[in-house]
Amino acid sequence: MTFYSVDRIEDDLVVLIDDNMEQSVEPLGLFSETPCEGDIVYFEDNVYKIDRGETQTRRDEANQLLDKLLGRGQPQDDAQPVADASVTDLDASAVSRLVERFKSTRGPAFADAKTADILRWAGVCPRGEESDRVTLAGLMALGTYPQEFFPQLNVTFVAYPTLDGRQMADGTRFLANVALDGPIPQMVAGLVNAVARSMTRRSVIIGIGREDIWEYPLGAIRELTVNALMHRDYHSLACGSQVRVEMYPDRIVFANPGGLYGTANVNDLLEGKASSSRNAVLCRLLEDIQMPGTDRTVCENRGTGLPMVSRELADAGLPAVVFRPTVGVFSAELHNVPSQVTPVGIPTVRTRLTSGEIDKAILDTLASGAKTNTELQAVTGLQRAAVGKRLQKLEQSGLVAATTSRRSPNVKWQLTATATI
Repeated sequence: MTFYSVDRIEDDLVVLIDDNMEQSVEPLGLFSETPCEGDIVYFEDNVYKIDRGETQTRRDEANQLLDKLLGRGQPQDDAQPVADASVTDLDASAVSRLVERFKSTRGPAFADAKTADILRWAGVCPRGEESDRVTLAGLMALGTYPQEFFPQLNVTFVAYPTLDGRQMADGTRFLANVALDGPIPQMVAGLVNAVARSMTRRSVIIGIGREDIWEYPLGAIRELTVNALMHRDYHSLACGSQVRVEMYPDRIVFANPGGLYGTANVNDLLEGKASSSRNAVLCRLLEDIQMPGTDRTVCENRGTGLPMVSRELADAGLPAVVFRPTVGVFSAELHNVPSQVTPVGIPTVRTRLTSGEIDKAILDTLASGAKTNTELQAVTGLQRAAVGKRLQKLEQSGLVAATTSRRSPNVKWQLTATATI
C-alpha cells in the first residue's frame, strides 16, 4: 500500500506527495473526510482515507514516509540548544553529582576531564560549541526550573470520580487536579506521590510486621511516567503539549505527545526485544541522573522498564498494560480487576483476587473444554506469565495437563481425569 502526504489544499483540490517524492492533484470529493496539510493518506476502496494508525503496518509505513519527506532520521530535538538558557539555569548540585558519576564510572577519558568537557560529551551542552549554552535534554534533566522556558513541558495529573470523567451529581469534577513542574526527576517523584495519594491500599499482616498493598504497583506507575517523559515528542510543534496522567475508578492512563517511535511494536516493548529512543541524548543522560533523595538513577535505558511493568502487574494479579499508539499520541493504560469497581463508577475498598479464586476460575473454564493461555487470560484478566504460573502449579497438583508440548505456540490446557469441579 502506498502512503501519501497532504502537501496543501487549493480550493477543492488536494496536492499529494507520494513516497517517490512525486506530486499528484486529486479532487477533495475523493477523500473520506476533509484532510489537513501534513496528514498521511492512502487509497483504498476507491477513496483516499486518512491514516489514524489503525494497524502497526500503517503506522510504520506512515512514519517511514514522514522520515523520507522531512529528512528526519534520528530526531535531534533534544540535542538542540535552548534560546536564552545557560548553565546558570541548571541545578548546581545535580550537575556536580552527574560530573562525579561520569568521572567514576565512564573510564579514563572522563577521570581527569574538565567539567565543561564532560557536560558537552554528555549532551548537557551543545556538541561542537565552546559556550555556556545548554541543550533541551540538559535543561529537562538538570534544570532548576525548565518551565521558565517551556511552560507546557510538564506533567498534569487528574483523578476523576466517574468512569467516563463526567462530574458527579453533587458537582464534584475532580478528586485530584495537580500540575507538576521541575526537571524530569522531580516530576517523576511528584507524580508517583500524587497518584499514591489518590490510590486505595490495604494492609496485610506478615509475621509481626505489616505490608501495604497499593491499588497499582508504585514501580509500574514510576516506570510509565519515566517512559512518557523520556520518549515524548520534543519537537517545537509538540512543546505546547503536556504529558497527561488521568486516573479513573477502573484505570489509570498515561498519555504523551508523539506516537510510537522506531521499528518496535507494542509486543516487542513488553518483551524487551527492541528499544528505540526518539530522544537519544536525553535517554542516555537520564541513565546517570539520580532520583531525588536516592542513589537510583532515573532509568536504565536498556529496554528493561516495560518488561518490569509486566512482571509487577502479574505479581499483583492485575491485567496486562494496554498500549494505544496513534500517529500523534502514545498512551498506556493500567486497569483494575473489573469486579473491583462499583456499578456507579465510584471507587470502593478493593481486595484483589486470591490465588484460590484465580485457580477456581481457570478450572471452571477448563470444565467446558481445553483452552489456550490467551483464552484463560481473557477469563482471569491476568497476563500471559501470570496465567502460566498458575497453570504450572495446577499441573504440579495433577489437576490440569497440556494437550501438546508446552513449548508449542498452539498448546491448550485441559482438566485431568482426577480433577473435580
